[in-house]
Amino acid sequence: MIVKYSSDPTNRGREILKNLLFGTLVVAFLIAVLAGSSWANVHKTVPEEDPYAPIYADFYGNEEWTAVFFYRDPGCVPDDFDLWGVFYDFPDAFNCDLTVKGFVIYKNPEDFAPKQAKLKGLGAVPIWFVSTEHFEDALSGCLTITALEDMESLQIGSASSYKEVLHPMGHPEMPMKIIEASGTLEGGGSFLLNSVWVGSWPTPVHSHVTILFK
Repeated sequence: MIVKYSSDPTNRGREILKNLLFGTLVVAFLIAVLAGSSWANVHKTVPEEDPYAPIYADFYGNEEWTAVFFYRDPGCVPDDFDLWGVFYDFPDAFNCDLTVKGFVIYKNPEDFAPKQAKLKGLGAVPIWFVSTEHFEDALSGCLTITALEDMESLQIGSASSYKEVLHPMGHPEMPMKIIEASGTLEGGGSFLLNSVWVGSWPTPVHSHVTILFK
C-alpha cells in the first residue's frame, strides 16, 4: 500500500501527524541499528554448516517429461520410501551424501526452513527423466525409487552443470524455485533443462519447464 502525505500548510494536523510518523520511523531505525546482530540473517554453508533439507529428491515437469532431481545419492534411498507422498525423511536422509553444495539463509537461527537457498552441483547431480504419463500413473500408489527404476520411459542423466535458487513458501512474499541444468544421459546423448516455478504450490503464478534431449 502506498500512502501519500500532503504538505499543504493549511492542514496543520496532517503536518504534525507526518512529523510524528517520521520521528517514529527514525526511532525504529535506531533501535534496529542498536539491536544489530540479533536481527541479522543467519548464513550457513551447505554441507559444512547445514545438512540441507531431509529430502532425497524433488520433481518438476511439463506435459511430456518429468525430471527427478536427486539432492542425495539415489543409491542411498530406501527401496520402500514414498518420494512423493512422504517426501521428508527426518533424520535418515541426513545419512545420505548430498549431490549439491551452496548456502542457506535463515531469518532466525531456530527456523526449520531457510528464507533463501542457492545451490550448485558437486560435479554430477543425478537427474532422472520419465514420461509424465508414467509419473502420474505412479502417483496413484507409492512413488518409490524402485518404481522409478521400473518405468519403461526412464532416462538416467548426470548434470555436470547444476544451479538452483530457492525461496521457500512461507518466507518471501513470492516463493520461487529456479533450476538450470545440463549434462549427459546414460547410453549416449545429452540434456538441457530449465525449470521456473513462481508462487505457491500447487497453483503457481508462473510455471515453465523446458527439457531438451540431444
